[in-house]
Amino acid sequence: MEYIPDQNRQDRFYRTECRARQQDMLSALYFFLVC
Repeated sequence: MEYIPDQNRQDRFYRTECRARQQDMLSALYFFLVC
């Protein structure tokens, strides 16, 4: 188990994950609207 002293890396990972999920939801909504 690796211990990360700075929370910046974890925060950045969480932010990218949230952004990816938001993008996925947006694409799904767009697909639903188009069809």
